[in-house]
Amino acid sequence: MRNLLSVVVAACLAGVPGAQTAVAVPTFGAGSVQQLSCRVVAATAKRGTSLLVVEVQNQGTLAAEPLEFRLEVADRKAPGGVRAETFRRVQLPRARRFGRSVPAGGRQSYVVPTQLAIGRGAKAVQVLSACWCDGGVVPAPDLALGAPRMVQRSSLAGTFNVTEVELGNPYDRDLDVLLRVTLAQPYDTVELMGLRLAAGQRRTWTLPALAGAQPYLDETAAACQLRATAFEVVDWSLVAPNDAQQVEALLRPAYAAWYRWPDAVTAVSGRFVHHVRRQRVDDVAHYDEFEAQGRYTLTRGGDAIVTFDSGDTGGVESAIAQAFEFVARPDYAMLAARNELVQVTDDRIELRGPGWGVVRSGAAGQLSTGGAASAVRHQDVQVDGDRLVGTGYDDARTEWTTQDTAHGWLVTRTRSSTVAQTFAYGDCEGQLAPIDWTSTTTFGDRLYSSERLELFDTTFGEAARIAPPRPTGDGVAALRAIWDTGYRLPDAPLELAASFVITQPGVDQLWRGQKRIAGRLVTTGIGRHLRRLQVTFDQAASPELEHDLGFLLRDRLLMWYLRDFGDRLPFDEFFGGAEIGGKGADGSFRIEHGPVEVVETQDGLVRGFRDRDGTRTRLQWQTVAGQKVVQRFEREHAASPRGGAAFTERVTVTWAAVGAHLLPTRIVLEDIFGRDFGTETIVLKNLTVKENE
Repeated sequence: MRNLLSVVVAACLAGVPGAQTAVAVPTFGAGSVQQLSCRVVAATAKRGTSLLVVEVQNQGTLAAEPLEFRLEVADRKAPGGVRAETFRRVQLPRARRFGRSVPAGGRQSYVVPTQLAIGRGAKAVQVLSACWCDGGVVPAPDLALGAPRMVQRSSLAGTFNVTEVELGNPYDRDLDVLLRVTLAQPYDTVELMGLRLAAGQRRTWTLPALAGAQPYLDETAAACQLRATAFEVVDWSLVAPNDAQQVEALLRPAYAAWYRWPDAVTAVSGRFVHHVRRQRVDDVAHYDEFEAQGRYTLTRGGDAIVTFDSGDTGGVESAIAQAFEFVARPDYAMLAARNELVQVTDDRIELRGPGWGVVRSGAAGQLSTGGAASAVRHQDVQVDGDRLVGTGYDDARTEWTTQDTAHGWLVTRTRSSTVAQTFAYGDCEGQLAPIDWTSTTTFGDRLYSSERLELFDTTFGEAARIAPPRPTGDGVAALRAIWDTGYRLPDAPLELAASFVITQPGVDQLWRGQKRIAGRLVTTGIGRHLRRLQVTFDQAASPELEHDLGFLLRDRLLMWYLRDFGDRLPFDEFFGGAEIGGKGADGSFRIEHGPVEVVETQDGLVRGFRDRDGTRTRLQWQTVAGQKVVQRFEREHAASPRGGAAFTERVTVTWAAVGAHLLPTRIVLEDIFGRDFGTETIVLKNLTVKENE
């Protein structure tokens, strides 16, 4: 019997399938970190880093698994008078974790490393995030630690003697474990070190370096002599299986509300101008300028095919793919089929696969942190209510700025620590397509490179498109007649010129503190038919500032015309495939399978819309030069489930006859992004129109 038991234990430690100790997954629920209070009950000072014992009390009704702690101390020299650190007990995923929780109504202690001067009894420690579950307590894992041995390892810093030890995970779940490690070299000290062990895995662990306040280190980062003499397991947390239904409930609504081309659009072609400014390799104080022009074709799932008419900037294929990345995406079903979707935090979903990339290489790849034992990191996407707001790899984030349109919301800007991109859109055969893309790369305060891609003469091609189904129902003829009543912006490639003045309160920091901006603009086309925009400013500024301000002017024009009923799509395109009910006694039309739920009319004019989520849009009309035109647009937004207050966005337009056309001379944007957005006003003077053939 004793020999049989030894065989079973050995099999377990070797990671033989089926030999691990089975661990039941608890039922997860919701709680609040406000129900968790912390106090430091012990502090052990050592060189550079202290080890605190933090007691957490849980006043909630479910057990809490703390995942992150925030520590603060007052420091007059620090920004805001406070220095802070974040300690993470676990690696990703930081969702659906269990093992060593604080019981409901009870207490639990955790070892927390810090380089801040926080002593016993300090108040400036709090739980930043946690998981909540019914039960889920797991005994301390017996890692069956082997005897430590010294080996030589080389890194970029040199060759060092370091410690290796064999250890294993006895459970059938992936496990993060923290050990208190006693060291004799480089000096006598105690470190908190952590590592990930796969379910049932037994492996050799090479201690990487002194951990400081971040215990999970890449094992390839050996940077000093390191001899360990003792190991003690002090903390652990297991990973529960991914919940596919929870992932879909979080990601699908935001992904589906994001504008994308219909599947019938399989390719796009057009002309481009690509400008590049790049820092010289041998003279970083100066830059080289490049420009290329030509034609391109981009197919979904393929690389861009480019023909140059002049110049060759290098990288234009990549620029084209990035410009179209956010509109030529697969639908949610295809995204889920191509990727394993894993929740890694309360608001982030990891895309383990090619992501939604336009080209074969994909936009969402993966990073390896080095070494056979190191974790592979996949790009994640962050959700905030009904929007995706960014991507990243854990703390390396790219933030998005988004904007509502009648087609769905759009990505207009992205920004990481080094790269900022902007996207401007125009009409292409009833869809939105990028017409201007920029990318700026900076390191610190120094510009490394900038790119601008102008796209025009864009077409999907007849062979690449399938006409949308026509609307049906008793109300089609009546609503069509009302829809076609009233002014429409011209779709011809008019050349418009005007002087402009923009005033705004400085709430949006993207204006770079410029509360009044004046200059002159020339456009080809207007509204969704805008093809080119040239801007010059009365007061010269740096090229980077002028570029940013010029983009913001284009962005504000986009905010206007995507809301303006004068720039509406043709009836059959807007209501393609919808079933339109007959006109009600109140003048409303109910819509099934369409972009809105109700169209409200009165006196032969469209007066507003109601979306399926209850959002209301109202239109106010006036007569200018004998034509009916919408003078005011209002859209009501309900309070956000995340605490955002209800607000009403407004766009007010002053129209004037210029030649044979009505054109805006004043555009007022109020509360577009919320009540704190402020009011921005664009005034256009001395408007002239030239008819281009």
